[in-house]
Amino acid sequence: MDQLMSVGPRRRPRCYVLWLAALVTFAAVSVVLTTGRSTASVARPGYSCLSSTALGARPSGATEVRFDGFELRVVVAPTTSSGAPSASVLVVSGSQRHWVLPKPRDLRVSTLDQLCLVRFHQGAVPDVIMEGFTGGAHCCQQPVFYAFDGLHSRYDKVVDLTAATSALRVAWDANGGFAPMRVGGQILLRTEADHFAYAFGCYACTPMPIQLDTFGAGGLRDVTGQHPLLVAKEAAQLRKLAVAQANAASSNQFVGSGPFGPLAAYVADSCVLGRGDAAWKVVARLQRQGKLPTQLFRTETAFPRGSFATNLRTFLLKDEYCVGQIG
Repeated sequence: MDQLMSVGPRRRPRCYVLWLAALVTFAAVSVVLTTGRSTASVARPGYSCLSSTALGARPSGATEVRFDGFELRVVVAPTTSSGAPSASVLVVSGSQRHWVLPKPRDLRVSTLDQLCLVRFHQGAVPDVIMEGFTGGAHCCQQPVFYAFDGLHSRYDKVVDLTAATSALRVAWDANGGFAPMRVGGQILLRTEADHFAYAFGCYACTPMPIQLDTFGAGGLRDVTGQHPLLVAKEAAQLRKLAVAQANAASSNQFVGSGPFGPLAAYVADSCVLGRGDAAWKVVARLQRQGKLPTQLFRTETAFPRGSFATNLRTFLLKDEYCVGQIG
């Protein structure tokens, strides 16, 4: 039978111990320099925001957002002659450093309504989102996105939507702006594709397809198609609403602008999922059943001619939502 012999603790060579101690010290110092934290525990994706509720009560003076050892401080200048405040200084502090952020290009807001520190990627110094609202019933948010450049230890203004001529390659909701949300281990920005607004009904009764973005030094990137469960959940809700409105429209009991807005957004979401053909069959069936009355469509929307199905097909293909998926 084999026997176990107690031989006491094994000694490691002295040089090995010294090398290991140096390695641990180097790792600890690296963590402090890159994350501003004294331990290597954790610089996971996350965020902290002040919303319009918190910010609306203090449209001037100093405002602070804190997240994971970092602080965003925004000092708002006195109101201008037009009565609108403008951000004068944006400062992020952390890692025993502070960074002054570049000013927005043309901030013309009646109030700031969102300030966020967002860590999109593990281990990174958080990025910054600032949004202001110009006022009015439906318009407009003026978001500004800052990404931290670790190589040069500075913040770069990557997306500035304050200027009237601002252009963005991804769709977004100029009325609602961007809302950070946690999806699994990721932080995404939720907004909506607002070129659907007003297209198939009044503003308040025209749902818009979900849009999910991530952010980095290259700007905003559309990742909606990478999250089919979220898109499918919204598509199911829109289909239920659209069918209910279509049934009501046939008896002239519809609400708002009828089924057209929900149905358009449902088909768009379905095309993101690669299910445009199935969604289009729903449209065709409702059209055959007389539940998408052409006269009602023309009355409730800005389309002076053609049926709902005809105009929706043109609209979706023009914006490359459903290419190859609908007839």
